[in-house]
Amino acid sequence: MLYKMALTEKQQKWIINHFKNTKNDVIMHKLNIKHSTLHRFAREAGLKKTKKFQQQCQLNASKEAVLANKRNNWPPKGYIIPRSAEFRLKSGITPAKRLGKKRNQERIRKSAEKRRLTVTAEKRRVLFGLEQKTKLKVVAAAPSKNAYRYTLKKRGYIVGRAARIILFDQNTNRSNTVERTATEKYKFTIKQLEETSLI
Repeated sequence: MLYKMALTEKQQKWIINHFKNTKNDVIMHKLNIKHSTLHRFAREAGLKKTKKFQQQCQLNASKEAVLANKRNNWPPKGYIIPRSAEFRLKSGITPAKRLGKKRNQERIRKSAEKRRLTVTAEKRRVLFGLEQKTKLKVVAAAPSKNAYRYTLKKRGYIVGRAARIILFDQNTNRSNTVERTATEKYKFTIKQLEETSLI
């Protein structure tokens, strides 16, 4: 059950509609409620800020911090962060020397595994005609060609992974324009299903 003791139905609806893109201070001031009330209701209702809103808030906070430092003449000329020299990466100190052989090998293993998973996921997206999430070049074929396979699939053409032969049957929503583009621009071969063995 949602926390309703301190909130009217109108207040609850307003919070649900505006919470994801509104600062908590603004919500509390507008509705004249306490932070604990807002926090408890948001938690029980499963409300969260959007990623874009959080990034914008961080950017604004950084800009305000820079302006505040300029007004207060901070940091003063010659200021050094305490113990910064102690923890700063030093020239000639490799990761193996800094972490030790065992920890460095584990770091390399985790990094390689993370990249392998990323590459595998990107290959799947390209093969199924989906948009990539990174700029990695994971296949030799142009992304537009793989994307067109997805276009053909949506019209009911039978398209295998990385296939060059495109099949159609009685359920395919055929188009002369689409097939002409597929054959002339992307060099696909269009055939009726019965003409090609499925084995």
